[in-house]
Amino acid sequence: MPDEESPWYTQLLVSTAVLIGVALLVGGILVVIGLKAVDVVGLNAPSSTSPERVVIPTQRVSSPSGGPRSPTRSPSKSPTHTRPTKTHPTASTAPTGAISLAVSPQQVSSFDRINLTGTYSGADGATLQVQREESAGVWVDFPVTATVTGGTFSTYIQTSRLGTNRLRMTDLSTGTSSNVVTVQVG
Repeated sequence: MPDEESPWYTQLLVSTAVLIGVALLVGGILVVIGLKAVDVVGLNAPSSTSPERVVIPTQRVSSPSGGPRSPTRSPSKSPTHTRPTKTHPTASTAPTGAISLAVSPQQVSSFDRINLTGTYSGADGATLQVQREESAGVWVDFPVTATVTGGTFSTYIQTSRLGTNRLRMTDLSTGTSSNVVTVQVG
């Protein structure tokens, strides 16, 4: 009879070991399911599939007196027009303080990810608002922003608005707007 009955502590240890083993197995399965869900939703955004960033070199311009130029930006009253300047940038450079925007891909299905990347020299920490043109010249804030870090920014949007969508980024604190990009949805 002593062989048929084992002490209670042996049964407790075996039961605890089995319970821990089952818990680890179930936990591992849940982790794998969670990681796959993150991939499907696109929250992890691996850098290998991210679009390459375009870096535009800054241009040093001296003031007419030969002294250093002030690093401050003056707000633009009209975000869609720029004032003519005495120095004209070449095709390979952009003026300091200009927002340069790129979109990829340029054609998507409804609610596919639309990547918006670009540069904004001399504006680290600035918050840029994504805007969409609703009708001729009427720009409406899209519920997405991006923060400038190291002169660059990156964000993405998803939309169900079919057809050609015209987008831009605007620094609401200065009124400066980027170039307009288009993406075809549908």
